[in-house]
Parts: sequence; C-alpha cells; structure tokens
Amino acid sequence: MRFSWISCFLVVVTACGNDSASDPHSVDDAGADAAPVSDAECTAQVSLLDYKLSPSKLELMSGHNVLCTQNDGKAPHDLALRDAANNVLGRTPKLGPGEHAQFEVELEAGTYVMFCTQAGHESLGMTGPVSVE
Repeated sequence: MRFSWISCFLVVVTACGNDSASDPHSVDDAGADAAPVSDAECTAQVSLLDYKLSPSKLELMSGHNVLCTQNDGKAPHDLALRDAANNVLGRTPKLGPGEHAQFEVELEAGTYVMFCTQAGHESLGMTGPVSVE
C-alpha cells in the first residue's frame, strides 16, 4: 500500500489535533481537582447528559461548596464553573460514561455559569446559571 504525503499529513494532524483550541471555554484536564468526597458532602449534584445539565440551574450558599457530577450521557463530558469575568474557578476531569467526580470551590454571592468544557458542548446546551447568596 502506498501513502501520499497528503495521507501522512492527515494522519499526523488527526492524531495531534486538539478540538479544545477552537473552543474559548475549553480547559485542559491538567490540574483538575477530583479528590473523593462522600455524597453527604456534596453541596449540589449535577447529571451530565447528551447535551444538557440536570438540574439546568443551581442555587448555592456563599462559602465552601462541593459540586458533584456524574456522566449519564454516552459522550465524554466534564463540569466547570466560571465567574462573570470568564475565570474558571473549578472543574472536574473529562469523564467517560458512568464516571463521576467532584470539585471544591469557595464562592461569594453573585451569578456564575456551570458548563461542559468539551469542544462545542456548551453551545449545544450544556450550560446553566448558578446563583449564590
């Protein structure tokens, strides 16, 4: 079998491609905080579905919060939280179907956004408001 230079280029680009580069809200898995906590310690639980969050909005108290999530969809997902200045305050690693994780975050009163950082998922509906009092 003979490969042309175009075929080789496509294989390299496909193998090395990073869909997250085209998504301004995409975040690397590096540094994700996913230390185990019990369900009793969860401030809120969010189910990751293809392509929505359940519940679609959260109301939390200011201070220490533990956001727990499970991927109940078929595609890889994660959960992140950002503030009004688009700073990501916490997130889970990318989760395969059936996997679960959580992250801890200190929140002040205000409005935040929870979302999936996987390329295109937020625009498909995996986003929701978080109100903190």
